[in-house]
Amino acid sequence: MDVNDFIKLKKRFENADTDGKIDIYLTSEGLSKEQYIALLRVFPRAEIGKLEKAMELN
Repeated sequence: MDVNDFIKLKKRFENADTDGKIDIYLTSEGLSKEQYIALLRVFPRAEIGKLEKAMELN
């Protein structure tokens, strides 16, 4: 994903609730490994188990 689109996506991600963050993380296409890592850095650590479970089901 190009830088400008990623900046917009990351802002949406940061402003979303946990379920919204999970949805964005799982449905965004074209992200690089580094972009996925950047999203994980702002994901609430206490909710990482919820993300892992959603990834298993997806």
